[in-house]
This record gives sequence, structure tokens and C-alpha cells, in this order.
Amino acid sequence: MTSADSRPLRAVILYSAGHAGSAIVLNMLDEAPDIEIVGIVRAPPLKNKNLRAEMRRMGWRFSWLLLWQRLVQMITFALAILLRPWLWKKTLLPGWYLAQAGKIPVRKCRNVNHPATEAFIRDKQPDIIISAFFNRILKPNIIAIPRLGVLNIHPGWLPDYKGVMNYFWVLKNNDARAGVTLHWINEGIDTGDIVSRRSFIIHPDTTQHQVLVKAATLGGRLAASAARKLARGEALPALPQSHDDSHAYYGMPDEKDFDAYFKTRRFFRIRDVVAAALRRWRRKRTLPPA
Repeated sequence: MTSADSRPLRAVILYSAGHAGSAIVLNMLDEAPDIEIVGIVRAPPLKNKNLRAEMRRMGWRFSWLLLWQRLVQMITFALAILLRPWLWKKTLLPGWYLAQAGKIPVRKCRNVNHPATEAFIRDKQPDIIISAFFNRILKPNIIAIPRLGVLNIHPGWLPDYKGVMNYFWVLKNNDARAGVTLHWINEGIDTGDIVSRRSFIIHPDTTQHQVLVKAATLGGRLAASAARKLARGEALPALPQSHDDSHAYYGMPDEKDFDAYFKTRRFFRIRDVVAAALRRWRRKRTLPPA
């Protein structure tokens, strides 16, 4: 609970539409007593022409699997909302629904560094910005806005796993453990000082969706814990990262990477997507009827 001599941090959340990790973190931060979400910056999925280019690069097999996963997730969200009178204490709610329920202003943008988005964030006078699996790179004009800085929940163990889709790469690389890192954002990419990290075991039948959900859940807890300290006026740990060439930067996988992955792993299971959406999620706000 927030102490009497502190107040919740005014936070702007950077959110990726349709991303399960983003939704999990947003749900967790929405209930964190030391955070007041005053705005959400929502990055939409890729434009159609960019989507087609990505599908060609990744390969049609994996692209259709991604679309199928997204469809299953959307159906699960819809059912959770429709059945909320009976299940609401156990459902993961999509970002747009939480924003509507909490009357949180939302800025939809493809370019987070655009002057209009910058003005939106400045207007909210945030103490902190929290990047929840956000799929855009921040420039100095955005990083400089919040009083305390910008925290990023990175779904990989830094500095070993910089880049994107680390919940895929850690499985393809046959690692025994995966991780999540909370770090400050600077002008580099995944190079800011580390606040906290957590690792967890990978089992032989673990899918990338399960790694993603676990990383998001642990990451949400790390962010909530950091917010509690900041609200009390405590300083956060700041471990500088080493920047030598021994730490790889992982980009988006291509068709060969996915083909190699599928020889030993499944990408997701429908029951895992449903289980993640229907797990117990407490709410600090009373939500309106669906």
C-alpha cells in the first residue's frame, strides 16, 4: 500500500496493440497501488503493405501461424468480456477495454516520436513512462519528458539478449533458462542501466507463448516493485551494462530461423493462450458491464 507521505506515480504506459505481453503488463500496472495511469500511447499493428513484406520475409507458414495465434487471442478476449459477469475476476482484459473502463486517455500512433504524441505525453505531466513490450524506438524528445525517466520491461536477460522476440530466440538457442529485465531507457537500444532481472526455467515442452507470458508476468511485478520504491522516494539500483561485442543483438527471425525452431518446438498451444487470458487478475477499479 502507498504510504501516507507518498503518492502514486503518474505514469504513461507505452502499449503494443494485440500483444499478449503488453496486455498482461497493462493489467498488472492497472492494479498497482503505487501507479496512476494517466495516459496510454498505443502502437497499432503494422500497416498492410509492411505486413505483407514481413510475411514474405518470415515465410508463409509462420506468418499464418502468427495470424492464427492472434485470432485465438482475440476470440478469447471477446469471450472473456462477454462472460465477465461470471468470470471477471479471472480474465485478462485487452488494453482498449481497460482504458475505456478507467477513462484513461489514449493516443494511437505509428510514430511515438511525432510532435503530436510528444504533446500528448507532456500534457499528462508523467512522473514516469513505462514501456510495456512496446514495439517502437524512443528518441530523446520523448525520453526527456518524465520527471524520473523511462523504464522498459524487456523480455530477455540483458545484456545477453538485446533486440526483439527474445522469447523466441532463447528457445531456438536451446537455453536452459529465459529471463526478463527492467531497465532505464537511454538513447541506445536495450543499453540502459539495469534496475532488476529475473530468470526462470525452460522445460522441454515450453512454447514461446509460455515464455512470453512468464516474462510479462515477472516484468509486471518488477515494474510494480520499482514504482513502489520510487513513490516512497527511494533510489532504484542502476547496474551499467557492458557494451562489448560478446553480447548479440537479435533481430526479427526469418524463415530459416523459424524452420529450425519448428524442428524441436511448438510455437503456441490454444490451451495456453486461453489459460493466460483466464488466469486470476484482480482489479483496483470497478469495471462497467460489458
